[in-house]
Amino acid sequence: MKKLCFLVFSAMLITLNSNAQDSTCKAGVTLSADVMSRYIWRGSDYGASPSVQPTLYYNCGGWFELGVWGSYSLKGVYSETDPYFKLTYKYLSFILTDYFIYSDTQSTKPEYFDFGKKTTNHALEASLLFKGPEKFPLCILAGTYFYGNDRKWGYDAVKDSTRANYFSTYIELTYSFKCCHSNFDFFLGCTPQAGAYGNSFGVINTGINAYKKIKLTPTFELPLKASLIFNPQAERVFFAVGFTLS
Repeated sequence: MKKLCFLVFSAMLITLNSNAQDSTCKAGVTLSADVMSRYIWRGSDYGASPSVQPTLYYNCGGWFELGVWGSYSLKGVYSETDPYFKLTYKYLSFILTDYFIYSDTQSTKPEYFDFGKKTTNHALEASLLFKGPEKFPLCILAGTYFYGNDRKWGYDAVKDSTRANYFSTYIELTYSFKCCHSNFDFFLGCTPQAGAYGNSFGVINTGINAYKKIKLTPTFELPLKASLIFNPQAERVFFAVGFTLS
């Protein structure tokens, strides 16, 4: 962990130095919330109920972002709180996320301040995101759990007995386009190995997102989102809708 912190801090210093000449860093705080019929993430349903998903983040000049995202089941049986930070240079971003999940179905209630390697309920993920320009609207995301609650998935007896990290990895390609005055995303997500997302290499998250703004008053538009999602490996299909308040 000390080596990781040193590398992250070094990356922040390099980025700060590269942006030091821009003395007019445009900074701001953003607060919003999504209300979704289901929380479907990387091909799995979390909470099995409608959820509220708030976001709060601070952004400076588009190159540095620090925030927290959450998802809270309206049934009250599932909650997720994910602080993160992101460094961006041109089209490439480095993201560090701390996933913390609390579920009433867990036999042992997780403690937020437990960061023990083999006991914590935190899962730390490092990811890289390439987001192309408008003329090349392709996004590529690759993320790996490197510490914490990525254990005992039942696919490796040795790892399970020692509570070792599976280093579960997720890779996703997204292509965005406009059609009929609406925005769409085609996405394809896979995992290269057994772990948090599936029992082997395979496609675990593919489908389409559709976005549209509904004008409710002359000065207010409500952003809507609909997602048709398939998980071929698990043979599951989901259709979720929601809206954003900001």
